[in-house]
Amino acid sequence: MTEDGKDVLLLDNGTWRYVNLTDSLALQMIKTNPTLFAKSKASTFQIKSKKLDIGLYLNTKIWRISTQTKSPFTEYVFNDVHDENALGAFMMTEKVQIPTLKNLKDIILTGV
Repeated sequence: MTEDGKDVLLLDNGTWRYVNLTDSLALQMIKTNPTLFAKSKASTFQIKSKKLDIGLYLNTKIWRISTQTKSPFTEYVFNDVHDENALGAFMMTEKVQIPTLKNLKDIILTGV
């Protein structure tokens, strides 16, 4: 049994597989993005987390930074400089063990 309560079958060759097929299928269906991401030349301002060893670059002509958040896990909120009510972005900084990738969405939405 895994730490999060999933039943697994240990095989003689040292590997394992899920007993419940839906757990296995959930991991197989996760798609990754093969695109190589690069910093835009216009993104010259670097903002660093005060909690973790991470940071990001942003274009200050497009984004305004705010530390006023409703969640203790959301460290920064980024809004359009021309329309603060427009859809923006946020940077969540928290070390958390995710039991399964199936519930990653729920973990993120709960923290927002």
